[in-house]
Amino acid sequence: MNEVPEREALPKRNAAQKGKKPATIDPKTVLKFRWDLQEMPSSQHRAGLAGLALCVAFLKRRPDRKGVCEIESIDEQALVLAADRDGMQSLFDDIYDASLEEQEREKKLQKKLADGTKVDIEPKRPAIERVFVDPKTKAEKKRKVFIYDQVIPRGALVDDWDAGHDGKKPWLKLWRDMVWTTLRGVPATREPFDARAEERKSKDGVEAWDELATRPNTTVDLPSTYALGAQAKSAENVPFQDVARLRFLLHFWPFVAAIYVPALLKRDLSRDFAGYALAIPDVADLGDFVRAWEQVARGRSGELSGYVPRDAVIDLAAEAGLDVVRRSNEVVASSQGASSTRPWLNAVDVFHVEKEGNNVRLRGIGRVVPERKQDDQYARVRRGNYWSPLFRRQRVSNVLDRKPWWSGFARLCATTPDEMTIRHNSFRRDCRLALTEVEVKDDVPETEQTLEHLIFRRVQAYVLGKTERKYDLSWQKVQGNAAREKEYGERKEKVAREAFLAIRSRTGADFVSYFTSTLCSVPQRASEGKYLEIARALMDSKSIEQVRSLTLLALSAVA
Repeated sequence: MNEVPEREALPKRNAAQKGKKPATIDPKTVLKFRWDLQEMPSSQHRAGLAGLALCVAFLKRRPDRKGVCEIESIDEQALVLAADRDGMQSLFDDIYDASLEEQEREKKLQKKLADGTKVDIEPKRPAIERVFVDPKTKAEKKRKVFIYDQVIPRGALVDDWDAGHDGKKPWLKLWRDMVWTTLRGVPATREPFDARAEERKSKDGVEAWDELATRPNTTVDLPSTYALGAQAKSAENVPFQDVARLRFLLHFWPFVAAIYVPALLKRDLSRDFAGYALAIPDVADLGDFVRAWEQVARGRSGELSGYVPRDAVIDLAAEAGLDVVRRSNEVVASSQGASSTRPWLNAVDVFHVEKEGNNVRLRGIGRVVPERKQDDQYARVRRGNYWSPLFRRQRVSNVLDRKPWWSGFARLCATTPDEMTIRHNSFRRDCRLALTEVEVKDDVPETEQTLEHLIFRRVQAYVLGKTERKYDLSWQKVQGNAAREKEYGERKEKVAREAFLAIRSRTGADFVSYFTSTLCSVPQRASEGKYLEIARALMDSKSIEQVRSLTLLALSAVA
């Protein structure tokens, strides 16, 4: 085999050589191409190198492949690819494989003519009628639909990793939708897929091999089709460019990018999906990553939430990075136990992209660096403990910002309608769970009680005591009588809500005055030392917001 130097630039051509084409290489020659993680300029390139290894390994399963394309060697930092011209074309045919499938449209597709006018594209066959059920009225309605052949990316590697659910492949569908609406959102960028679907001969693999063989270090343009966030020129008029041998790797990162769907919370607590959060692993150990990433991908559940996988739905875009780290750590733990291991990941970069009209917007970029403490905290949130999207969103934000679990809830309660907090069953449940099981364990001796325990028990004593004094109702008196139990619950909720509304509008000294005069007006059994601990927290300006947050959470929990 011949080897192409991976770092040395091609020798400069003298005046006599200018205008001449570079020497051609026999297409049957098997060349070796080497890449090192250390030379990669971005996490997308490093993920692309890992994706290349996985795509080449998957290609070996295809009996109809042509030529030579194989990984000659791979270790923690480098990879050597051996390929001839036909082998490289087989690789590109596999990653850009596509098919034509019939899809129904409620409106005719249109195309733009040279003069800018739009005309309808005739469907494959005459329109047909379909019966739809209105989701609100449940009434059946008839609509005309038009049938068109649409190009569908194959994504064979993603398909292989998707175990499916009820005969469907939700992760494959999510990958296809992401590719078609973001990476290839502009029709002109879909040519590699279109060519395979229409069974036209394509030369992109051949061209890539020629480029790597003869001019690997040539400066080339870097479009957003390959690199997220790239554009023709920056605001300072600097063009986005790359080196040919490095840009080659960007064909492969989409196969190892974990795809998530951020959910926007509306006032009625329903959710809208907002684009995609692409979690791109910043690979630290190439060999370990390639060996284990398939386990991470296969470990995702195929259960659906609406029309997307439930495990793909997140509350914040940056949460995608936390989930990739968590899943990676689970694979490490299952394969190597508690032994000391070299991490696969330096970090996870998260790109939040969304299609807006004919443009794809980059809404935000985040980076999550693996930390054991942060991972443990996120595991408590992600394990299904919390039901309220509002509560969970704030909790995840605190994990990302490395803040205490209760941080920010005072502001959340003060700025959010009470229908979404203390009057919402899921929010109240989550508050109760956080203060008794998940964040704080309720069954601890008095000597080990923290400020969270003290505030919760102080609030609980106030609500129950005030309900009994004002309405002559207690659980002991009503237990067993359904009507009286309901009345007791309503009265208790009213007492808690009145205090909640009063506290959320008070800050600083005003809050301290209300807490001491109102919440402390009902007796509670506690040692003098514990009373002093609450008093010290109220007198410390740095702790007042903590007491206020915990008080509002406790009132929601008790209500």
